[in-house]
Amino acid sequence: NKAVWRFRKLGDIFSKLGTGSKKLNDYFTDKKIDSDIRDKVPVLATGSQVLVVANLDVSENAKIDGNTDQIVRIKFIPNTDC
Repeated sequence: NKAVWRFRKLGDIFSKLGTGSKKLNDYFTDKKIDSDIRDKVPVLATGSQVLVVANLDVSENAKIDGNTDQIVRIKFIPNTDC
């Protein structure tokens, strides 16, 4: 699957570095992200597997390690015109 930027969907899973997998909603709760803005936080995902939560975190599944053969630098700049 190709990774795409989108907003959260029911069933999304996030694997925070070193802590294991959890529902994205539980991750947002742990990070104390207000429920009224959770639908506005962009995520980079393949299917239901979230790889990046914009300006917050990178998934264990997207970390750089000894097996990494390609690196992509992503910089998220929010649109302030909205």
